[in-house]
Amino acid sequence: MTPRDFIANFDTIAEAPNGIARLRESVLRLAVRGRLVPQNPDDEPATMLLDRISEEKERLVRDKEISKPKHLLPVTDDKVQFSEPDGWAWCRLGSILRHCRNGISASPNDNGFGYPMLRISAATSRQDAVVDLHDHRFADVSPKKVEPYLIEANDLMACRFNGNLHFVGRVAMVPDIIDRKIIHPDKLIKLKAIEISPRYLCYALNAKWTREQIYAVAATTAGNIGINGKQLQNLLIPVPPLAEQHRIVAKADELMDLLDRLEETRRRRENMRTASRDSSLAALRAAGTADEIKIAWMRIAARMDELFTVSNDMTHLREAVIQLAIRGRLVTQDQERTISCSNQLTENRKQTQSFELPSGWTWSNLKRLGRVCGGGTPSKKNPEFWSGDIPWISPKDMKVDFINRSQDMVTIKAIDRSSIKLIPSGALLMVVRGMILDHSFPVAVTEIEVTINQDMKALIPFDSRLSRYLLLLMKGMKMEILKLVKKSTHGTCRLTTDDLFSIVLPIPPVEEQQRVLSKVDDIMNVLDQLNLRLTAQRNAHDAFATSFLHHLST
Repeated sequence: MTPRDFIANFDTIAEAPNGIARLRESVLRLAVRGRLVPQNPDDEPATMLLDRISEEKERLVRDKEISKPKHLLPVTDDKVQFSEPDGWAWCRLGSILRHCRNGISASPNDNGFGYPMLRISAATSRQDAVVDLHDHRFADVSPKKVEPYLIEANDLMACRFNGNLHFVGRVAMVPDIIDRKIIHPDKLIKLKAIEISPRYLCYALNAKWTREQIYAVAATTAGNIGINGKQLQNLLIPVPPLAEQHRIVAKADELMDLLDRLEETRRRRENMRTASRDSSLAALRAAGTADEIKIAWMRIAARMDELFTVSNDMTHLREAVIQLAIRGRLVTQDQERTISCSNQLTENRKQTQSFELPSGWTWSNLKRLGRVCGGGTPSKKNPEFWSGDIPWISPKDMKVDFINRSQDMVTIKAIDRSSIKLIPSGALLMVVRGMILDHSFPVAVTEIEVTINQDMKALIPFDSRLSRYLLLLMKGMKMEILKLVKKSTHGTCRLTTDDLFSIVLPIPPVEEQQRVLSKVDDIMNVLDQLNLRLTAQRNAHDAFATSFLHHLST
């Protein structure tokens, strides 16, 4: 397969999950395996290049320009995972380096005093693997000590430590022009090669083959994952003839530029699609009459494949449907009233609510609709409490709409001898404490008898017919409820019982609740089918990309 075949499939592969990132990785893989450009038998072999580099290192040692190199591991066939092309050679990274130097250990400041000192992100943030010289702080360092840490044009900067393994050992090249003295910190390692194209070496070090070597030796220290200079210098590197290195760099740069343009085009297209999707959903939410809803929905349906292309889009559409449902916009109203509340509650709610209450509906709150029940945790020290068959629900179980199982189970003894209570089927469970409340409000309805922990509350409806509708209502009121969440100084999120159970809610007659639920179920079934189609399409793109790129690498 030729590079032309590779380029011809860029657009299709880009549609797969992480498609462009996978294409970039493939460019590097082809580059270091000698498959990006054709070999020229007239090129000077890499073995001769490595001999010259070895001689130059010996001269530098004799002239005391560099220290005597440390012993490197031998290059053996059992360590090489692929055969190098004719004219290429394998070597240890340290054998082609003039130096491999840790950065300076100095406290950074933001007051502009001292030498500019690169941040770690300067060598890891850019996709083009070029050091961002503007991404720096400052360090007050004596001019007498700064010389070894000054970066120079075309130096390579390797990330020595990072909390994310993905960035450890990642390499970027210093640009051709540096307009001032800049130093590198101790979390970056400066590499300078002898007679090797620094850009080729940058590509080779960031290729998957080299990354896997780094992952194999990286170690965790004080919460950071790191690699040291000795480990870097013992990395195995495939070296092409020097002339081919320059051809590889030219072709790789061309393909990376092409991918940059493709990614920018996709980004702009995605931004336009997202804006159009959000505008369509806003029109649907704002629809006040059946005719307006029908028109807004028809506009969405006509562009469904264009507006909703990933599973997350379905989440936004589902939320819009629920918003319409709990505001009485999905079905015609019944004049019957089955739930009442005080006039004062109604008037207060009318002053703060952004929509008119439909005919036959009324305002209420949770504490008027059911009995509140809390939870607890039986002693973990007593095994008799934790060997039963009664679900003990905690926030980690609240990932489904209907609860009939849990990760932890308790016994009748735990109920009799602790603060937990048996909660019946049909109860509404809500998470009221935990970091998840920073962005979500998990709710569910019990299908069997359960118990709950202290981070949850249960509402046992006075009328069991309310359960499913209250579940829908709580989902639709998520944003209003999250506004009530309080955060402690330690970041813990919680909903107070008074706030949660006093929030006023729009309640339709019971018969209308059932019609609303039926309508919502019908729409959600349609959206489920659409989501399945999107998933199948995405899987097809992924399968093609995987097969094509695998074939390319074999």
